[in-house]
Amino acid sequence: MMNAIKCRFLDANGEPRGREYTYYADFDVQQGQYVEVPKPRVKPEDEKQTKRVLCTAVGVPEEEIEPIRELIKKAVCVSEDQDEEKE
Repeated sequence: MMNAIKCRFLDANGEPRGREYTYYADFDVQQGQYVEVPKPRVKPEDEKQTKRVLCTAVGVPEEEIEPIRELIKKAVCVSEDQDEEKE
């Protein structure tokens, strides 16, 4: 089963910034872990590129994602580099 998670992109200093984005995850992820997600706004030939984001919430309620369900992308994996100094 897919779990809906919320994430924030990181700025140049590795700090979470901006609004939260929702992704589906079919792997175990916890709040505070870094996750790899599809890089936004890329050319079709660069589709496999990912971006490192910070998971800010897990188990997002169904009713909250209902209006955007068709737009939600799937997260790729938990980032192997879990640098706790940046959390």
